[in-house]
Amino acid sequence: MNVLGVYIFLFALISIFYLIRKSIPIKFQNLIVFFLFLVISLIEGFRYRVGTDTAMYETIYNNSLHTIYSDDFVEIGYLYSNKLFMMLGLSFQVFLLVTALFINYNFIRGFIKLQTDVIASIFFYITSGIYFSTYNTLRQAIATSIIVSCLNLIIEKKYIKFFLIVCLSFLIHRSVFVALLIMLVSQITIRPVIFMYLITGIFVILKLPIIDNLIMGSFNYLPVKYSMYADQILNDEGVKLVNLILPTIILLIVIFFYEKLVKININNKLFINFFFLFYLCLIISTKFLLFYRISSYFEIALVLILPSIILLFNSRDRIVIDVILVFVFVTYITGKILLGHYGVFPYQSNFSL
Repeated sequence: MNVLGVYIFLFALISIFYLIRKSIPIKFQNLIVFFLFLVISLIEGFRYRVGTDTAMYETIYNNSLHTIYSDDFVEIGYLYSNKLFMMLGLSFQVFLLVTALFINYNFIRGFIKLQTDVIASIFFYITSGIYFSTYNTLRQAIATSIIVSCLNLIIEKKYIKFFLIVCLSFLIHRSVFVALLIMLVSQITIRPVIFMYLITGIFVILKLPIIDNLIMGSFNYLPVKYSMYADQILNDEGVKLVNLILPTIILLIVIFFYEKLVKININNKLFINFFFLFYLCLIISTKFLLFYRISSYFEIALVLILPSIILLFNSRDRIVIDVILVFVFVTYITGKILLGHYGVFPYQSNFSL
């Protein structure tokens, strides 16, 4: 199958459940969440060479039995998981299916633990593009999903347990230590006015020539495997405007309604801090492209904040707001897919396990 139809089906399905979610009896909601989990995982798991990095990961998988671990290659946990699947005689397609199930399970488990509007969270998880990012950055997606599944530990102030989980995730992707910033921002309050000063300061700093030298020089102290990014880090073209439109609109809403959002859910104070980190990384990525990948650890803030933004409106208007959001987000993600983002179009499938 080599079509856009699978995405049309996915967007139609998740949009319908999103729009009717408030009328679904509670006893059926868990069943629907499980059904959606299976659908998105099967679409992702049966993809065939879909995603910009998938071909690279297939090569790593096929050669894993004969690969000796070294610092200039993929992380030891990821490599040996590949070796295990190969020793069991399982194909790369089975590996993709299992990782898709694992990643999506962790994300949805995280939404449930954080007591969000789960069906709405799944809708925004898909249409914000986070779901499609997992098609590409496989190792980072596994690590990020683990972090999302245990975000409740930050709220419960179980910092040691969270730290240990981050350390274990390091075996899958080294950059996961960036997620430790979550522990830091959980201890402070970044009010909108402070964040505006931060953005202004970042723009000024990015104009300083010394910053280029500092960032480029840092590659001398990183593992050899990251040297390939040295030629790519300076973002001469800048992040495409489409990547900034949606976060900027949400940023303006958060700034103007900060106090109300915190009253709706006290945890929004933490989620908004995540979102501020995400947006700062996006701004820095206009100069240094590598920060676009770093931002993915905090991008989940979009999914966590949006259900509360809907609650800013009175109950009579929410159905209209939901319809508008479906139109905006489905149009947004369809446009990004057609423009070549994530490398997921055209979709191809392989059911040979």
